[in-house]
Amino acid sequence: MRRRDADADVICSLLSDRQREERQTTDMHAVTAE
Repeated sequence: MRRRDADADVICSLLSDRQREERQTTDMHAVTAE
């Protein structure tokens, strides 16, 4: 069970990283659009 929790932590961190990247790209698009 402990290993499953570790996997979940890794998945959560990957998802948060991807969300951060998407936010940065959208911010860049907003800046270029202005």
